[in-house]
Amino acid sequence: MAIHLSNADIQAAIVAKLKASTQVTAKVSALEIREDQWQGTEFVYPNIRVRMISNRPYESEDCTIIDFYSWDTSPYSRCFHL
Repeated sequence: MAIHLSNADIQAAIVAKLKASTQVTAKVSALEIREDQWQGTEFVYPNIRVRMISNRPYESEDCTIIDFYSWDTSPYSRCFHL
């Protein structure tokens, strides 16, 4: 029986992977890597948001179930113009 992962599970795994990456956290605080739908009232720039686009199972010719999913990682920064 195939296990199909939910969008929330996949999104949480991507966020966790980004937070564990020292290349990413050297530029952005791990506290500011969150799900796109996060609705907090305070946040700091720069930050990264992860948005799920699609998640669909596919059965291959040999009856193997494969999950195809896509996501968007958006970095945000603040720029001040004088």
